[in-house]
Amino acid sequence: MDFRPHCVHEQTDPKPKAATSAAGVVSPARRDSKSFGAILFDARTRRALTQRELARRAGVAFSIVSEIENGRRPPPSGEVLHRLSWALGPNAPEADLLKHAARAERQSLGLRISRATPRHVADLLRDISRLGHQLSTRQVAAIRTSLTEEAMK
Repeated sequence: MDFRPHCVHEQTDPKPKAATSAAGVVSPARRDSKSFGAILFDARTRRALTQRELARRAGVAFSIVSEIENGRRPPPSGEVLHRLSWALGPNAPEADLLKHAARAERQSLGLRISRATPRHVADLLRDISRLGHQLSTRQVAAIRTSLTEEAMK
């Protein structure tokens, strides 16, 4: 199981796993898991919209779109989710995908991450939260041991 941080800016893997849009923009959200942020990024860049333009159309703060796409904010619910979907286009094919991804991620996240938490730590916590139901007791023990050993160095 790969527990490396998935932030594009801090990625150390020589073969990046992040997605690139048609415009050559690298998605800051994790592409392989199709997170809400990754779906939103893909939909926005396919329409050649900036984060600011999508935020303006949806009537939300630019920082909301940025933080969602960068995995710093959990998926929205209710009105904000509806506004973002509508801003992509009233009949956007991603609307259902966004709705389902938001619901799944909100159900799996009982975790609140402070903005002061370093990005690489926040990414790790989100990965563990998403995968937590798949981890065996032995895997959790191995992760704890590894973290403890690293902290003692």
